[in-house]
Parts: sequence; C-alpha cells; structure tokens
Amino acid sequence: MWDLVWPLIGLVAGCVIGGKVGFAVARDSMSPEIKELSRLVSYHRSGQLTILQRELANILIRRDALRFLEIYEKVYEESEALNTEEKSVLEAQFLLLSNKYPQYADFDLLCTDDYILYSDIATQYSSEELEQRYHDILLFQALQVFLGDCHWPKWVIANNKKLEHLKEYVQKVIDSKFQKRLEQAMDAGRQRQESTFETQEFKVVHVPSFFPYENAYGIHLKSTNEYGLYGFSFVYSSVDDDGGSKFFEEYYRSDAGFVKQEILGRVII
Repeated sequence: MWDLVWPLIGLVAGCVIGGKVGFAVARDSMSPEIKELSRLVSYHRSGQLTILQRELANILIRRDALRFLEIYEKVYEESEALNTEEKSVLEAQFLLLSNKYPQYADFDLLCTDDYILYSDIATQYSSEELEQRYHDILLFQALQVFLGDCHWPKWVIANNKKLEHLKEYVQKVIDSKFQKRLEQAMDAGRQRQESTFETQEFKVVHVPSFFPYENAYGIHLKSTNEYGLYGFSFVYSSVDDDGGSKFFEEYYRSDAGFVKQEILGRVII
C-alpha cells in the first residue's frame, strides 16, 4: 500500500510546491501505476484545452478569417521559437500562464451552458479577448510539451502542416462569403425580374461571351470593389441517363473586365 501512497504524496507535494512545472519533476520517480495516472491526467487535460481552443477558433474564423490566420501564424512562430529557449525561460513563461490561469477550468472564457449558441455568448467579448485566450491556450500546450511532459500530445502544438491547411481553408471561407454576396445580387435580380440592373450595393451585367454557359452575368460588389461571374446552363441528359435536363450553375471570382475566371471553392459558414 505504501508503495503507492508515498509516490502519490510526492506527486501532490511536487504540484503544490512547484505548481504545474513541478508535475514533471515529481513524475520521474513514480511507480508504474502513478505514471499511468499521470498519462491519463495529461491526456484528458490536453483534450479539455483542445476543445476550448476549438470553440474559440470557430468563433474567430467566422468573425474574420484573415485575422484568425494572423493569430495562428503568431502562435506558430512563438512555438517554433521555444525550441531554442533555455529551460529557465520556458519555466518563467509557464509560471506566468499558470498564475494567470490557476485552474484548468479558468481557460474556459465562454463558460456557458451546453445548449447556448457560441454566437450568443461570444457577443459579450471583444475579438481581442477571444484572440488572447486562444493564444494563451495554444502557448500553454506548447510549453507543456517543451518542458518535458512526455504524455502531453505533440500534435496539439501549432505546426507548419496545420498552418498550410489553415491557409487553404481560410481562402475557402473567404470565397464562401464572397459567393453568398454574389448569390444575393442574383437573387435581387430575380426578384426585380431583371437580368441586368444596378443598385447602391451591386451592378449586374450580361456577359454573353462566358463559354460554356448559355447565360452568364458579371457582378460588381460596390462596397468591397470586388468582381464575380455567374453562369448557368441546362445540361441535357442522354436517353441512357434519364432523358431529362439538369440545371448547372457556377460562381467565379473575376476582374473589372470579367475576363478572369477563378472558380470559387465554397465552405458554408
């Protein structure tokens, strides 16, 4: 029995005296049972923080995808720099965050009921507050790894692979929002029963040369000075198919002359 009790006392004492940093020191002399407990604690705590950062990321990327990309790039650069820092510097950074968030639950900025929409609770916080909490969680996770918690999953650290994927995804989010605005312009035309028209928000003109579409329109979004193309055609099926026709439409990012044709990759957000 005491074989388990004394290591556990040492673990608790290490955490009390040294805070979260002392956890790794106490862990080195643990019995296999206590090491397994340590592994489970690290696994569940990292999982808890990952869920919290995911909540914040979803809110932030909806607000401003490009700004979120800048935040992630900043954390990535800071995490990369940790590789060359002295252990004393890492411990000092870790201590600052540990004092700022004494309990793991303190990282939860939203801290609301499970049925409350994030969009509702997030209105109570500025983008700067949400960004700072997201930054702190990712940095805290990186410090756990670099300070030697072998059970803390390394994949939680901001890394180049995630950054490259994020860049692609952010562009899709931007394209998605852009396409929605193009759709709004075309819907306005249908409501007016006009194929070409101009309002304070946008201008829609016929573009007959946009092959292979039977009908194509160029759209100028005035507030952002962006240009897009919309084309649609009826595709007639063969007898072997269903013998009918299918409606085919696409949206593109374009230029003032409606020559550029960059098809939009869409993510509904």
